[in-house]
This record gives sequence, structure tokens and C-alpha cells, in this order.
Amino acid sequence: MFYKSGAISSQIYLSDRQKDIIDLIKQNPKIGYRKIAEILDINPSAVLKHLEKLKKLGVIERIGGTRGYWKVNI
Repeated sequence: MFYKSGAISSQIYLSDRQKDIIDLIKQNPKIGYRKIAEILDINPSAVLKHLEKLKKLGVIERIGGTRGYWKVNI
């Protein structure tokens, strides 16, 4: 999966689980981490770790806090 930033593009490697999370967010930008955990049948704390990593990489960002939505930047 590629992530482009301005004129410079860099390659970011995402795990299959992270790709699954991004797909779920694309389907429903208002989805919460608990619902992601339920759908993927993993621990909610694992989802939080993946979300933090994806945010740090700039792949996703949270708009509007608790009642907000996810924005996918790739």
C-alpha cells in the first residue's frame, strides 16, 4: 500500500489486520474501536494499538473527537 505526501511519495507497509481496519473505516467512517474489535474478533486494546500506529503514520486521522469520524488519507 502506498501513501503519498505532497511531491514526495513513500511506501508504508501495513499488516493485513491494519488493512482490514482501514477497509472497515472506509465502509463506515463513524465506526468505533469496539465495533471494529467485534467484527474482526480481536481484543479492543489491539484495535487501539493499530489505530494509534495508523494515526502516527498519517494513514488515518480522527475528525471531531468521540462523536466524530475517521478520515483515511490514502
